[in-house]
Amino acid sequence: MPSRTYEISGESLKFEEIITAALIGISTVAVIQLLGQSLLDKPLIISLYCFAISIPMLAVYSLIILMKPKFKLHRDTWAEMTIVLLGSFGAIVGVGAIFSHFSQSIGISFIVASVVGMALVVVWRAKISEINPPSSSAAPNRAEQFIQPDRP
Repeated sequence: MPSRTYEISGESLKFEEIITAALIGISTVAVIQLLGQSLLDKPLIISLYCFAISIPMLAVYSLIILMKPKFKLHRDTWAEMTIVLLGSFGAIVGVGAIFSHFSQSIGISFIVASVVGMALVVVWRAKISEINPPSSSAAPNRAEQFIQPDRP
């Protein structure tokens, strides 16, 4: 299914920039804090692997965000979506693994709450978008793309 071509929204880019920077910051701070640990148990090692994936993916996505305004039109690609998903989920699972260091049930609770929270945002955004339809040239909401795929 071909993806829709659209104009880039400055508001959408700012939102993506803030979220990406926050995830990079959280991941980096977590890694720095783990430097002081003399022994790393399995959950902490898992978190380091997650951050080792998420930090470069989110950094690459930051570059994409910086380059987007240079182009009038945009189309989401599988590569961009892969970068976003690896970076975002890597950071969330990494933090969840740190919580698992204290207790496995706490770590699982964090990851489940994060996934449920993201799902609720997707549902909320879809409902709000129903009463506020975007213009044909506005950037689509990534959440809407998963709920209501583009139609030819």
